[in-house]
Amino acid sequence: MVRKEVSGAAETIRARVTERLKDPICDGTVSVCLDMNTDDYRKQAYLDVHCNWIDRDFSTHHTALAVKHFGTSAHTGQNIHEAVSEIMTVCELSTDETPVTTDHC
Repeated sequence: MVRKEVSGAAETIRARVTERLKDPICDGTVSVCLDMNTDDYRKQAYLDVHCNWIDRDFSTHHTALAVKHFGTSAHTGQNIHEAVSEIMTVCELSTDETPVTTDHC
């Protein structure tokens, strides 16, 4: 029951963010930032995907698009690319047109 409610709420928020990003995507003012974190005690890795954008009135905005459990997959460029591409597709962002930066490079 709780899982269903949380999933429904997450989908509603995702739809709002996707709608909110349509104009900034069109204007080319969206940027995505990635960060990978590892819990040293449990050896669990997480991928954080955040989005920044500027509105037409020059207001800046920031939101977390996803925090994904990366599991035990190797932190290779290919694995990270696949995970990020999946998240960006769900949020209707193009990996070809949206700048992506990483942390700790």
